[in-house]
Amino acid sequence: MNINQKRFLDQQLWNSTMRAALSRGTAIYKNGKTEKEKERFKLNLFRFTCDLIVREYQNDTPTEKRHLENIQQLITHSEGHREILEDDHLNFGRAQKILNLFLKYRWSLGTASTPPHFPVDRLIQLKMGIKSPLPWTSWTDESEYLKVISLAKSRASEEGFDSIAAYELWLYNRD
Repeated sequence: MNINQKRFLDQQLWNSTMRAALSRGTAIYKNGKTEKEKERFKLNLFRFTCDLIVREYQNDTPTEKRHLENIQQLITHSEGHREILEDDHLNFGRAQKILNLFLKYRWSLGTASTPPHFPVDRLIQLKMGIKSPLPWTSWTDESEYLKVISLAKSRASEEGFDSIAAYELWLYNRD
């Protein structure tokens, strides 16, 4: 894959990631913000996330502790855009979805190592058999997220998967 193909795919995957992470739940932007301001925020977040993936995930899978720190880095980075964001930063639920979904795409293309986790949302919670999934768009910390991850670890082991990322991908593709 040449550099232009990679850039094209990264942009398309990022656009898909943003739709999935930001279009659910309550609005994230303050009233009156222009599309240009929103696009500038998303571009800045894209650059930050790509740099993070190259540093932390391209050649190796970080520990769970490090992955959680990286999600927090995304939240902290978003605080630099208080003027546009309704809650002055991305919450944990949206940050995990952004990092985990973009990693899932990159891993599926072979341009990142196996992610330590997966994007936790309503669909995957239902596919895991969680009867009353909690709304990931409102998570302010990792507590509910880690309950889903813990359950996935147990289920992935029972099913013979070598990672929870592979288990989630299998679940996602099931009818």
